[in-house]
Amino acid sequence: MYLHVGNGETVRREQVVGIFDLDTSTVSQQTRAFLSRAEKDGVTVSAGEDLPKSFVLLAPEKEKPTFGKKNPRKRQDSVRFLRISSASLRARAEMPVWTDEGDD
Repeated sequence: MYLHVGNGETVRREQVVGIFDLDTSTVSQQTRAFLSRAEKDGVTVSAGEDLPKSFVLLAPEKEKPTFGKKNPRKRQDSVRFLRISSASLRARAEMPVWTDEGDD
């Protein structure tokens, strides 16, 4: 299933490692160092021109088998800075997934 993270973008729920509030999580020196390193490595995506309220850490998508060919591209985690609050994202992530199966 997918999680809408704003700006018309969705991500796979399975990829979400964590949802973090920028105001509270960046108090830690370790978190600031992590985000700085992610930015230097080029694995961050900005929320646009507005100040972000939260960030989401995403695991890399599972790659399809290449059947004997090595994939030279390095898989990396990514950090998405978002204008949506971490509480709103958490509520979206916890919403039940409805299906039509079994409604006979």
